[in-house]
Amino acid sequence: MSKEDLHYICGDSIVVYKRAKSRTDCWYARVKLDHNKRWKKFSTKTCDLQAALKYAETQYHVVKELLKSGVAVESRRFSYIADLAIEEMEEELKAGRGKATYYDYIRIINR
Repeated sequence: MSKEDLHYICGDSIVVYKRAKSRTDCWYARVKLDHNKRWKKFSTKTCDLQAALKYAETQYHVVKELLKSGVAVESRRFSYIADLAIEEMEEELKAGRGKATYYDYIRIINR
């Protein structure tokens, strides 16, 4: 991937790029998730660079809003959902509403 194929938006939080061995000429994007410093990757579904940049920026803002409201952004990854479950169980335990089995669940998930 050459430097011409990488386009940065919002510092380095959004990167729009072309995949080297892709069958299409579409642009792809990745946005950095603030809560875990991982990248969320997706296709912009367009071959036009300006449209791809606009789409990537829109998706970035959508992802930020979803994270603010506590919605799972990476729902296909088990580890993300497991981390959310642990957070919820720990909050319940701290508030005094949690069940004793939550300690076992947390221990098993972290194993």
